[in-house]
Amino acid sequence: MKLNNRSKLQRQLFLIAITSIGVFIAFRYFLPLIFPFIFAYLIMRLILPIVRFLKEKLHCPVILGSIISLLVTVGALGSGIFYVLCVVLEQLRGFLRNIPIYTQIVVTNLDLICCKCDCLLGFTDGTAYNYLFDHMSSVWGLVKQVTLPVISTHTLSIFWGIIGFISILFIIIIAVINMILDYDSIRSSYLQSELYQTISPVTSKLAKVGVAYIKTQLIIMFINSVILVSGFYFIGSPYAWLAGIGIAIMDAFPVVGSGLFLIPIAAIKLVGGRYFAAATLILLYGVCEFIRSLIEPRLLGDRIGLKPIFTLMSMYVGVQLFGVIGFLLGPLALVIIKTIVEETQNAGKEEKGQAEESEQQK
Repeated sequence: MKLNNRSKLQRQLFLIAITSIGVFIAFRYFLPLIFPFIFAYLIMRLILPIVRFLKEKLHCPVILGSIISLLVTVGALGSGIFYVLCVVLEQLRGFLRNIPIYTQIVVTNLDLICCKCDCLLGFTDGTAYNYLFDHMSSVWGLVKQVTLPVISTHTLSIFWGIIGFISILFIIIIAVINMILDYDSIRSSYLQSELYQTISPVTSKLAKVGVAYIKTQLIIMFINSVILVSGFYFIGSPYAWLAGIGIAIMDAFPVVGSGLFLIPIAAIKLVGGRYFAAATLILLYGVCEFIRSLIEPRLLGDRIGLKPIFTLMSMYVGVQLFGVIGFLLGPLALVIIKTIVEETQNAGKEEKGQAEESEQQK
């Protein structure tokens, strides 16, 4: 019995290791090559109902309907995103322009806090402030030493990156049109292939999990963005769009949450005597958490099946392997590995059960 359990554990570990290596190779080497076409497929699925409506109701040719649908969809989404980006960038520019003023405010408040620390701990006046200021100066000098050369040396690469982005965008548009034109034939041939019969249990489950996760996060992100931007406008913040959208995006990451930003800002407002603003920020935090706790279980349920600690670990591993994008690729890779291993084990159990049934019938 122990040998059987040990052999079963070894097979399971071997399956996890092989699957993990395969997912890593796919993400590292193949995903960058096919990502434009994955994005094109998502856009195609978005505008396909519009194309079919134009064809059936208005007898519009497919290629013309594809172009019209693509232009309308991309134009509407692009206009909205462009407007939001313009507002956010304008507020970011204003924030960067006012950094010296905010720095002076922070230094003044730190001076008061350090004086109270000196009195409380029995130090001579200025001890805590000098210690803190020396360390802040060294950190700021290190930041300038590292970031300024990077910005100056990467200007040309940024220019070529923009050219490359435009080229990829053009490829995506052409791919969307071709996918719509050949959608029915490609889909019918794929459904009839042996490959579909083999991988459909895994791909269908992954598709459901991926769509559910993305849909849930986008809905929560949109609702929280509206609430946070409105809240920051309500308390008179000049950076309502910048703060609201930024915090809503960070709220989508596990463990981070909106409280990591709203609570410290509320504490600063409270120390500065702005009690109404502090109470409003705490209320915003409570509303954001309530919305997430209300919507996430309903839309997502237990379809992902990952504990928060495993999600955090996968994010850390993803960042180490893939950089910043690993925040998203890490949990996705873990879901893929978990799904493939579970479906492979279930398939093995079904084959074993069918073999036992056939032996009993003989």
